[in-house]
Amino acid sequence: MWLTARNTIIILSLICLVLLIIPINLRHGLPIDSESYKNIRLAEEIKQKGLISYDELSYGGRDYTGEQTWPTILSIKPELTAKYLPIILGLLSLIIF
Repeated sequence: MWLTARNTIIILSLICLVLLIIPINLRHGLPIDSESYKNIRLAEEIKQKGLISYDELSYGGRDYTGEQTWPTILSIKPELTAKYLPIILGLLSLIIF
């Protein structure tokens, strides 16, 4: 039988994790600090203009030499992916390890 005690405990633990994490994330909005604001702003700019090489808002404007992978991933839908992608990646890493 596929539903052994071990599998039942694992399934219930995952359900509990999801039920505990999602309401906290929905209630408090985005997990924001200064780096998150920057990534969301860059993601919106990448969505509008494509890959960027000049950041107008950093210290009055200068060449952008930072990481572009995470803002590019967020540029699909910045608000939605910034909220749920960390949860999905965390659960996937839990399953993998």
